Amino acid sequence: MTNEAVTIELGPNQGHPVRRTCDNATAIAKGTLLRLWDNNQCSGSTAAEIGSIPFAGIAVEEKTISDGLTQISAYTEGVFDLLSTDASLTTAGQICSLSGANSVKLCTEAELVLGAAVGKTEEAGADQEVIRVRLIGH
Repeated sequence: MTNEAVTIELGPNQGHPVRRTCDNATAIAKGTLLRLWDNNQCSGSTAAEIGSIPFAGIAVEEKTISDGLTQISAYTEGVFDLLSTDASLTTAGQICSLSGANSVKLCTEAELVLGAAVGKTEEAGADQEVIRVRLIGH
């Protein structure tokens, strides 16, 4: 996977990591943006990602394929460098959502209601630019 999130700060709760279930047959790189499915299950965001998929956090650790593990920790708080794929993220303070494999875009109202918000931008960005994002605690 490429464009994994880079930690800037975790804050007083050390990123408030939560445990999520995942498929044993899946590899998840550290720093992967995760999407949430039923029963607290997560998987890595994909290139075909649509913003209406709920955000589950950012992978704390590496999970290798078929390693026997069916759980992974995910950061739900903190500040991270994330890849923007949207020229609309032009000012600080905008809410962003998943936009593909390890990338974010401007969040719509409909996506916000569905739990797809990743965080709030803390700097202006452009398409294919890495920007600073503060996670909205999930």
